[in-house]
Amino acid sequence: MPVTLGVLVSPHLDQPGKPADRPLGRAATILEDEGVTVILGWRTEQGVLHGVRALDDRWVETSAQVHGVLDRFPSQQRHASWLEALCGLPGVPWSNPPSLVALCRDKVACQRVLERKGLPVPPIEARPEQMSKTLKRWGTCFVKPRFGALGYGIQPLSAGETPPSRVPAWPGGPSQPTLIQQAITPPSGWAGIAIRANVQREEDGSWTVLPVVVRRSRDDQVVNAARGAEVVAAQDVMPELIPDLERLARRTVHAISDHPQGDGLMELGIDFVIDKHNQPWVLEVNTRPIGRLRALVRLDPDRWSAAHLAAYTRPLRTLASRVHRA
Repeated sequence: MPVTLGVLVSPHLDQPGKPADRPLGRAATILEDEGVTVILGWRTEQGVLHGVRALDDRWVETSAQVHGVLDRFPSQQRHASWLEALCGLPGVPWSNPPSLVALCRDKVACQRVLERKGLPVPPIEARPEQMSKTLKRWGTCFVKPRFGALGYGIQPLSAGETPPSRVPAWPGGPSQPTLIQQAITPPSGWAGIAIRANVQREEDGSWTVLPVVVRRSRDDQVVNAARGAEVVAAQDVMPELIPDLERLARRTVHAISDHPQGDGLMELGIDFVIDKHNQPWVLEVNTRPIGRLRALVRLDPDRWSAAHLAAYTRPLRTLASRVHRA
């Protein structure tokens, strides 16, 4: 049976241009060459996705019933539009379905899943009335939006300061309830070292850990590339940690996939923090594991472009394989 996959995307992706201009467009072209139709769009109704497909290195408007969905829609910033698209695809299998996205987006619920599986995670406190007392015991912490906000709203605090009960999700966005997470003392000479390991399911059900990306800063505890943190490949600066990181990444993936909401897990972005003994802790997980390799591509396209393209192609192939088997 011919397979048609849908990719929910932000509206800007079907604007004029060529598929070759973007890794997602190149991935769609590869799947088309393999006999799998890939439609990028956001308007849906009764299982039909309206959008564009990559043909002869150009985008062609099309509409079709889809057999599986890969979600790349900015669901936090455009939540109402995302829900509308979701309602138009009843019964269609999703890669990382909405119930799983909700589990991972709730940092408290997800933390409890990881704790029950014995993974090393920094403690959290989400009860507003207990935060000041807990912070006094810890000494330092990070305030975070409970449901994630693309890196916004995170701030360090020390004992004696009052944790806010709510923070803006992003500039101009709605506020969210907060949690506090105990700060992990970084290696000497660094204000913080954070690591992202993206993990994707292969067609045979196994898991592949993508090249591990390090963000580090000597003067900013909130280690974020947008705030000036250095971005480097782990294999260049701490290759000795990669085996431990990959083992922890696979344990984390299995912890999430074993959960009742974990059915349909295809990919996961796992954030680690490194402590003063060079040991990794699982900081949080994300069901939209894209973007980190892009920073390495900017640094050295010849070295990282193939891995970056594979990160876009792999989930489409795996989803198509799942649809075939079903």
